[in-house]
Amino acid sequence: MATNPLMAQYMRCRTLGHQWDDIPAEKKGTFGDPLWCRCLRCATVRMDEIGGGGKLIKRKYQYPDGYQRAWTTDAGNPSRADFREMLLMQRIREARKRRAS
Repeated sequence: MATNPLMAQYMRCRTLGHQWDDIPAEKKGTFGDPLWCRCLRCATVRMDEIGGGGKLIKRKYQYPDGYQRAWTTDAGNPSRADFREMLLMQRIREARKRRAS
């Protein structure tokens, strides 16, 4: 479970999806025009190449250290439903701590 702020942001992205903001591309596209975005929460970078008519030609992600292996177990990665449950439980614990103080 997420105990530090960085892991909490990873959990939110895994649960809710990324919060994208467009950024300048650092490389030219091979087959199309580059369109890059960075997640405001976890700093994942999505690198798209866009062709004629707005068609997505290629997509690649660059994840921050620890993002992909944050919850990997022998059974694999938790499902999105698992992440929703973890996020809900985290919020419940935080609310209880606030009420106790």
